[in-house]
Amino acid sequence: MHLTIVGYSAIQDREIEPVIFRVDGFSNPLRKFARCQRVDKLEPLVREVVNRAGLLSRLDIFGHGSAGSLTLGDEGQEVVTKDETTWTNILGLDDLLDDTAEVRLLGCNTGTGDLGRRVLRGLEEKLSTGTKRRTVWGAIAALDYPDFGPDGFRPEVARQFLISGGMMKNPLISLYRAGNGSFFSYSGQEESQGFLPRGYLPAGLRNLPDVVGDEQFSVGDIEVLAFVSQRIVGIRQRPTGEWSLFRWAGDGDAPSREQLESQLKNR
Repeated sequence: MHLTIVGYSAIQDREIEPVIFRVDGFSNPLRKFARCQRVDKLEPLVREVVNRAGLLSRLDIFGHGSAGSLTLGDEGQEVVTKDETTWTNILGLDDLLDDTAEVRLLGCNTGTGDLGRRVLRGLEEKLSTGTKRRTVWGAIAALDYPDFGPDGFRPEVARQFLISGGMMKNPLISLYRAGNGSFFSYSGQEESQGFLPRGYLPAGLRNLPDVVGDEQFSVGDIEVLAFVSQRIVGIRQRPTGEWSLFRWAGDGDAPSREQLESQLKNR
């Protein structure tokens, strides 16, 4: 059973409210959608669904987000924050999730930065006791109502912009998206993109600390940063100060480090 909970602000919210008109809560009995305005109502709402339909294999909660934080829309209705006392809002759902359930915190940038990493990893570890192997996901970019379709959060968006706690070795920067859901395009990146295998799309220019990423290596005059199994790659030619960032938008897993190195050597 997949349950999507959509936040419900006291004042109509143009980023949250349109979702409810995009989803189809009737045609598929294995997908349920519900509204929630107050965090103290979250557990009773989920329990009611589970009592009728069975344990959840996926729980999506959509609201406003920031690094390591998700709210149902109004200030004071935070589902999780950096304060671990709020984590009980998710951990208290343990008996309502199956042993391999996914919990996805669908708010802008919930999986970014030090706070995003700590919250995702912390929740995932605490939900995965004994034989349980749960996964907690957060976003690495801004999310909005066009990211939803009749079945809920669109799979192609999830593949590109969600990250799990177990995938994060180092804090991850936020990717910028334009209002139509695409990435901004930056002059000069088209040339850099030719260095990488087909399937990578531009994700902006950034000044980054000297040591970031899960892997950092060089091929000739090209420096490379790789995040989360090469799903995000930064490249720059020495001695340029800014990194050109790219996201993997191809089918399947992103190329391996060895494939990236081979591509760069033969560019």
